[in-house]
Amino acid sequence: MISVVLADDHDIYRYGLSMLLHDDERFSLVGEAKDGDEALALIHLHKPDVVVLDLSKSGLSGIEITAQLNAEKVATSSIILTMVNDANSAKRSLDAGAKGVVHKESTYADIANAIEFVSSGRIYSGMDQKAGDMYEHHGLDLLSKRELDILKCVGMGMTSKQVGDKLCISPRTVDTHRMRIMQKLDIHNGPGLTKFALESGLVSALTR
Repeated sequence: MISVVLADDHDIYRYGLSMLLHDDERFSLVGEAKDGDEALALIHLHKPDVVVLDLSKSGLSGIEITAQLNAEKVATSSIILTMVNDANSAKRSLDAGAKGVVHKESTYADIANAIEFVSSGRIYSGMDQKAGDMYEHHGLDLLSKRELDILKCVGMGMTSKQVGDKLCISPRTVDTHRMRIMQKLDIHNGPGLTKFALESGLVSALTR
């Protein structure tokens, strides 16, 4: 389970997103903040895997908080929420040390996928200009690390049992992940999933 601190000075937005995170079994929402000082205190107290920060927060901005965490070498990954959908916002956030940038009008699914993505140590950008990671150009930024591992195995032609043996999970769990991957990528059959894994370059990229 991924631990999360949410910081946003817009009460209605923060409340709505917090409710969705509370109801999502993938995440543990360990703290909510409405200003920069409170956000920093919660991050230092709970040491969450991910903090979701409003770019234009009252007091310290999301970028300022991220820069401070980066300077302190805090392991928490930052996601910046912004109302400005441009490459400059993404660049400033990423330059400060953020691992993800998401537009505030994105769906909850987009935000949840970003949290999963950055918790695995990778960069996510939901803005017009991507962060440069090859995964984002194929939709692979929608997948968790476990789902990427399974998709790689599918691309290598492995059965659910073989995948389960390799990853130390049951074949039924593998099948559940496969269905979830197909839903995220809007793929409707097994051959289509294998074709996607091969054409995306995932297999060669993850076996180097």
